[in-house]
Amino acid sequence: MRSANCGENMDPRAEQILDHIIEQYIQTAEPVGSRAISKLTELNLSAATIRNVMSDLTEVGMLSQPHTSAGRVPTDRAYRYYVDKLQKNKPEETIQDEVWPAKRPYERLEDLLYEAAQELTEETHCTGLLLSPRPASSKLNRVELIGISGTQVLVVLVTQAGMVKNRIITLKECPEQEDLNLVASKLCELFLGHAIGDIHEGLLETLAGKTDRLSAHAIRIGKKALEIETSGEVYISGGANLCGFPEFNNQASLKKVYQEFEDKRGLSRILNEMTRSAGLHVTIGSENQAAGLESCSILARTYGTTNSLLGSIGIIGPTRIDYPKVIKAIDRSSRKLSYAVDHFLNSNT
Repeated sequence: MRSANCGENMDPRAEQILDHIIEQYIQTAEPVGSRAISKLTELNLSAATIRNVMSDLTEVGMLSQPHTSAGRVPTDRAYRYYVDKLQKNKPEETIQDEVWPAKRPYERLEDLLYEAAQELTEETHCTGLLLSPRPASSKLNRVELIGISGTQVLVVLVTQAGMVKNRIITLKECPEQEDLNLVASKLCELFLGHAIGDIHEGLLETLAGKTDRLSAHAIRIGKKALEIETSGEVYISGGANLCGFPEFNNQASLKKVYQEFEDKRGLSRILNEMTRSAGLHVTIGSENQAAGLESCSILARTYGTTNSLLGSIGIIGPTRIDYPKVIKAIDRSSRKLSYAVDHFLNSNT
């Protein structure tokens, strides 16, 4: 056969055999032997011929053999070929607005986002992931400053996207509540509708040269109050679903994934990278570049309004995931969520 190092150059017969191996392994989680493939295919090939093709696919890194006497299992490289082929051959869909019948009215965008992740979790039986809009790029709607001690202030930031961010800042001396209210009003007056990240950068420039007490408070408090993370928050739904996959029967491998769930930095980096461009994004096994996620695939699609991408919604599961089913579910969830977020924002302006 010709080189089997990628889907474009692979011999059609080898390609078809590899497809069958991947699809059977996805369903059974058991190494696939040549005799099983000879019964499934319509190639009229002997088990010996199929075994030779499987040996070639193993040599080019598409298959691995866990034990000498065992069948073959797909590698990360094989799954990458399979996913790329699915996307390349994906039929053009008629884009329609996906109406999401809300279970209840939402006061906060966070509630809507978490429900979307839960729905996708229930549909795919995987662990749902969702990246919220980035706070630093969100536009300011309201600021509240509440003194809680002689040196601490509770900061409540409400964005025009409906996100609420609370944090406690520490000052050498907390102003009176009346002054805090005036500072909050001044910040809203000056920066309403501005991206929060830009406000922090432009605060000194805007108030430069002003020597009144209120401006001094606004600079001192604003610099700390508006110092927020540049990445969106990662929501995780249905973490226990991974326990249902045989790949995670080993306590050590499951522990590594759960540590990534707790830490979230690896997931945040991956999802933020995915949100840089619209569409479906898939990372498989070692592509995740995180030690605890080498046995996992992450699939996510961006969501947003007509004017901008806001975040991404997807799942994490074993590399042996049912890619066609999951991709279809994520596509649908992304469109539904985009509709729901757009509707939420329009109804809260």
